[in-house]
Amino acid sequence: MKKTLIIGIVAASLVLGMVAYATAATGTATVTATVNPKLEMSIDDSTLAFGSLDPEVNGSGNAVLTVRSNKAFTVSRAIDTGDDLATLIGLTIDNGATGSFSKNASNAGQVLTDKYSYLVPWSTTPGTYSQSFTYTVTQ
Repeated sequence: MKKTLIIGIVAASLVLGMVAYATAATGTATVTATVNPKLEMSIDDSTLAFGSLDPEVNGSGNAVLTVRSNKAFTVSRAIDTGDDLATLIGLTIDNGATGSFSKNASNAGQVLTDKYSYLVPWSTTPGTYSQSFTYTVTQ
């Protein structure tokens, strides 16, 4: 019994001694980050090389834009340089890729398509014609 009492006193002394010397401190870590606006665009216009065309034959090709943006964006298209293809080959453009769009919901980006259609009139003189269009994406 005496031995048990001594062991109990020693154990209590050790526990109480540790508790008496224990201290605590707290601190705060603050994480901040600034996310920059990011905008990327690529254009696949490989189907717009129409090749040799005959009068009264129609067809089409697409300008496919892939836009990656982390905020809302606007796409515009302007005639840059070249021949008047609206007159020469009856070029029309379906405006699927121009306008205002919301930010991307995924990393893949948003795919936008402008359809370029033609119907060559008989009045067009044979020759090679081209016209450039500039797409601009802004946030």
